[in-house]
Amino acid sequence: MATQTTVIVAQPAMYGEAPCQTTCPNCRNTIVTTVQRENGACTWIAVGIVLLLCCPCFFIPLIIDTCKDTRHSCPSCNATVGIAKKL
Repeated sequence: MATQTTVIVAQPAMYGEAPCQTTCPNCRNTIVTTVQRENGACTWIAVGIVLLLCCPCFFIPLIIDTCKDTRHSCPSCNATVGIAKKL
């Protein structure tokens, strides 16, 4: 008898701004990710530029979500599934 081997090739998920459906590499569940915004390189570069142009408004990039990186996490095990970086 010949044994049959099945190979499953998983394509890397493209993470963006919104939650997405994927398989958690930690708990192997099919999930919809939860997202958290974090300050990244783009945020700090924007802070520096605004600080040079208009000093009192330097904090604005720190509160705008579109300047921040997006961390995708598993709602079941809280493992980080992926990060969408602005830079």
